[in-house]
Amino acid sequence: MTGPLNRGLMEIPPVGAVSKIAETLRGEWGQPQDSTLDLPTVLDRLGIELIVTDLGGGTGGPQGLLTPLKYGGYQIEVDPTLPSTGVARDDPLQEEIRRHRTRFIVAHELAHTLFYWEGRNGPERLVHDSPEQEQFCDALASALLVPAASARALPLHPDSVVSLHRSFDVSVEVAARALIEAHQGGVAWLMVVPDGQEEPWVQWGAERTRDTVSPWRLLTRLADRSKDRSSSRGRLRWRGGQTTLARGLYLADRRQLVVTAPSPS
Repeated sequence: MTGPLNRGLMEIPPVGAVSKIAETLRGEWGQPQDSTLDLPTVLDRLGIELIVTDLGGGTGGPQGLLTPLKYGGYQIEVDPTLPSTGVARDDPLQEEIRRHRTRFIVAHELAHTLFYWEGRNGPERLVHDSPEQEQFCDALASALLVPAASARALPLHPDSVVSLHRSFDVSVEVAARALIEAHQGGVAWLMVVPDGQEEPWVQWGAERTRDTVSPWRLLTRLADRSKDRSSSRGRLRWRGGQTTLARGLYLADRRQLVVTAPSPS
């Protein structure tokens, strides 16, 4: 192997370096910067074996394991099972959820390999696991799957989340995270409206969510309005004074509500 995966990092890079590292890795792996990451090709190029198995991920166990091999290379084990997806077992969406989970976990484990170097007896760890390393690997996985340049090229709008979700074969959550990271200073929510529950709850929210003004009334009204309509989408603009603070898009098939907003100036 060549490149950063062979050199080994001695410390966790700053968050600001993630997009550049992802861009460099894509280049070294022969992956175009504006296309869906071809993980089977990447794994084959790096000599990494992928095993999808039961690690107990659905009951609190690990979702992915990276094992250095004695004579070089790695083995990645992935358990894409979630405790609850809110989707029936026979729903075709289950396969999409598993694929998205597998892709993210594999990218996350690939990020961990940056903290090894090729020793005489196979890869040797240079930096021990830590919450900081996990956060870095999550961020790098997202940047590998959704290039920052592609996210920056789209406006801060729920339709952009859907576009990234479809174009790069990632979950709505990963797409939302990528978009909000690309628009620094913005705010985004990914809401879920479970069956039989009147008020939506936050699945993911940006750190600066507190900068916005009373979102709950809007979100509940938007979700209710969307569920009552025969169309698959419902839209509502949330205004504060003369400024449009947020735009919402409800994805009926997934019972998800995506809301994006610029930070108030």
